[in-house]
Amino acid sequence: MHVNGSPLRVLLVEDSPADARLIQEMLREADAAFDLQCVGNLAAGLDRLGGDPGHDLPHAVLLDLSLPDSHGLETFERLRDRVASRVPIVVLSGLDDETVALEAMEGGAQDYLVKGHVDARLLSRSLRYAVERKRVEDRIARGEKTLADAQQIAHVGSWEWDVEADKLTWSDELYRIYGLAPREVRPARASYLARVHPADRERVQAILEKVRRDLGRFDFEERIVRPDGSVRIVRSRGEAVVDPAGRLSRLIGASQDITERKTAERELAAALDQALEASRLKSAFLANMSHEIRTPLNVILGSTSIIAEHLPEAERNTLQPLLGGAVRAGQRLMRTIQGILDLSRIESGSFPIEPALVEVGRVIEQRIDEFRSQAFGKGLTVSCEIATAAAVRFDEYCLVQALTHLLDNAVKFTRAGEIAVRLYRHSQSGSLCLEVRDSGIGIDPHYLPRIFEPFSQAESGFTRGFEGSGLGLALARGYVELNGASISAASEKGRGTAFTIHFPPELEAANGSGLATASGAARDGGS
Repeated sequence: MHVNGSPLRVLLVEDSPADARLIQEMLREADAAFDLQCVGNLAAGLDRLGGDPGHDLPHAVLLDLSLPDSHGLETFERLRDRVASRVPIVVLSGLDDETVALEAMEGGAQDYLVKGHVDARLLSRSLRYAVERKRVEDRIARGEKTLADAQQIAHVGSWEWDVEADKLTWSDELYRIYGLAPREVRPARASYLARVHPADRERVQAILEKVRRDLGRFDFEERIVRPDGSVRIVRSRGEAVVDPAGRLSRLIGASQDITERKTAERELAAALDQALEASRLKSAFLANMSHEIRTPLNVILGSTSIIAEHLPEAERNTLQPLLGGAVRAGQRLMRTIQGILDLSRIESGSFPIEPALVEVGRVIEQRIDEFRSQAFGKGLTVSCEIATAAAVRFDEYCLVQALTHLLDNAVKFTRAGEIAVRLYRHSQSGSLCLEVRDSGIGIDPHYLPRIFEPFSQAESGFTRGFEGSGLGLALARGYVELNGASISAASEKGRGTAFTIHFPPELEAANGSGLATASGAARDGGS
């Protein structure tokens, strides 16, 4: 036999030279590759096995129990304690005593052979099997160690309840979950239930009885009380196992300590409640402040307009521009207040929407008419293409405001060139799209992913050189997404930007029912 390409190393502890020679001949006769080394007493054997663990140790020990310095089971036990299960031991003794043989096997010997009753084949096979069994045991031990480590990391313990024998078995980690040292107590059904929190005990008993009766699976949470009085939350999952006759044989399962997770969930829920309350208070504050600001501001704007209308002819040329500037500034402040209020309500989920069938082409034409003079004042060309007649189920205020912010953005950041609005169907999906494209300064690619963030302005591109609160695009996205649509942006620095609202098919009215057909021709205007 070979181990990793090398002969099987066997240490023979035998004081009889004649027996040692006979054993050597048997192993040669077995036609297997054995490297036999022999020592004549237990002390020499212990010394041979007492070096650095894993360094040139034999693969197996062949041990005689009657030696000059030791006799009987004491010989085996002393050698066994030295190798500490690292090397399998096969006893080859002249003692033909069934009691000694049984005790040796129960003590950890891989085999017990009696001199005079063994031949070459039996000896060779016993040694080979001893080494192979040791390999299997090592693999199992490594697997069990890996499983135990994994259970400890995950705070999961496994258990098995033999129903017929009423015997409960726990893994080491389950002992730790219950606040005990592994093997500290013998687990039993009664002692387990005694550790369940009194408020949960009746429920747990009912669950286990139902599983025993229905032979199903279970998954429940329970509180347990440790010996130190601390309470832990445990989740237990498992199932019933039946015998070939269909009768309940065992319950097997795993229990996980989820105390930290439950604590985190409670803290998260409390934090969420606090955040929702803070959001509610913020919305209430903004609504109140908006009212308190808008009311006097409306009075100021109204009074300014009245004053402008009643100016004496002699003062009109001088004061009219000043009053006009005051009105424009007040209107801008009013829009900013409304935007902040809308965004707050959108973020808190309290923004009310009233979806109705809205003709998109009509909204586009109305908004372009509003912005046309502003664009012409900057020398910009405005074009509109409505390539399809369509209505969507949308809150009209949201659609109007979203398009207003996109047009305002396009006019603001375009110094020269064109602003184009297009309503069309996507060539592949067929979904309705509303695009606002400009030939403006464009957006830096590093900033593009943050373009829809509230109060966001880029250092290069969208800068403080342009007025604005940074709310427009955030509001446009909020209005659109509230109604089940989406918005995207594409841009090239110095070449312009395109924003597209994508309406999913479920928002559209069937075949544009009840709508007048909008013109597909482009409506252009220019400087």
